[in-house]
Amino acid sequence: MAWSGKQKKIIIGTLMLAISIWHYSTDVYQPVLHILHRELYLLPIFLAAYWFGKKGGLSASIIASLLFLPMTFMGHQATAANQLNNVLELLLFNGVAYLLGSYRDARRAHYTTFWRPEAKKQEPQPEQRNVLLVIDNSANAVKTSRYVVENYGRNPGMTVTILGFVREPSQDLFANADGYRKAKDASEETIASLVDDARETLLAGGFPQEAIGIKTIRIRKETIAARLLEEQKKAPSHSIVVGGVKISKAEEFIFGNLAVKLVRESNCPVVTVY
Repeated sequence: MAWSGKQKKIIIGTLMLAISIWHYSTDVYQPVLHILHRELYLLPIFLAAYWFGKKGGLSASIIASLLFLPMTFMGHQATAANQLNNVLELLLFNGVAYLLGSYRDARRAHYTTFWRPEAKKQEPQPEQRNVLLVIDNSANAVKTSRYVVENYGRNPGMTVTILGFVREPSQDLFANADGYRKAKDASEETIASLVDDARETLLAGGFPQEAIGIKTIRIRKETIAARLLEEQKKAPSHSIVVGGVKISKAEEFIFGNLAVKLVRESNCPVVTVY
């Protein structure tokens, strides 16, 4: 039997209420029973996270925490050690609710990626004919302009915006200001040279000069993906072309992956050139 959302909420609320009544009707000098009550709150928390995702799980865990804690400040349980243990356990419960809820949301998102209800027909929107050509310091940045020429050069009315990203290094990485300035200047010179080469490649490939735009963006703490998505929102584009970088799973976990970030969040096709 499939339960409705309302029925599931009633089940979770009933469990919360029953556990809380038992918790508050138990003598304050029965710490073992109160520890059992604390663990029993996991059941409605898990159900809420499994049924309603991260938002539901966290809501249930916060409510359970608020219901459980007041009683623990009374009687024999109000020792520093017991209080610390209770707080740590409840933080763990909230963390578990977050992880389980996130997992449920991810599974649902994966499912809806392959199955979507029939949407209402909309009037066709005019296709954007601009390509964002991303130039950074990746090893394959040079190949991106050749890719644009080979795949978009024959399309009439196509324009290209070359976005050069200059990453300003952190001053903490250098022993003195002179070293920082040299590294900053070298980064700017490299990107300027790559942008100029990309422009020459596009011109040689048949793009008219008026169809090529150039913009240089300096970033420091933020990521290229974040700024690029901002630019893409300002001027909607036909596609984004970036140079790919082969990195390990550990590097991707620590530093992120530009192509993966763009594919997930951009509202237009993303081409990674290797």
